[in-house]
Amino acid sequence: MPICDGVTATKEIHQRYPWMRILVLTTFDDDEYVWKSLEAGAMGYILKRKPSEQIATAIRAAYQGYSQLSPAIAPKVFANLKPTDSISTKILNQLSQRELEVLKLVGEGKNNQEISQELHLSIGNVKNYMTQILSKLSLRDRVAAALLAQKYLLV
Repeated sequence: MPICDGVTATKEIHQRYPWMRILVLTTFDDDEYVWKSLEAGAMGYILKRKPSEQIATAIRAAYQGYSQLSPAIAPKVFANLKPTDSISTKILNQLSQRELEVLKLVGEGKNNQEISQELHLSIGNVKNYMTQILSKLSLRDRVAAALLAQKYLLV
């Protein structure tokens, strides 16, 4: 593109018109360009070498709100996804320091009494923290919280 590159154009369009759906149609399939395009706001990334009917299908799908990735691109995107990192970040960002301490101890298998003693809290406060943790992380019960803590907080 003569004025700016596709990533810059995607970012500019996405910032000015956030409702607009952007599908990158390009010859570039290097990882960095793919990631920068998706981070800039593209809903999809299609290589020009695809048959025209597949490109048309991708355009229609993007128009309807569906993300599109060329089959050659999709494995690169999924290989670089780090769900553990994003879930850990979500946990760290949503919970207070005290809630994280309680969650870690739940992950270690401690009951409310043991947590209250270790953190110098009343049992009622521990129960309140557990309620907040379950609500903030959309968890069903204490077992789900313990499993999540063990998996993502390196208990």
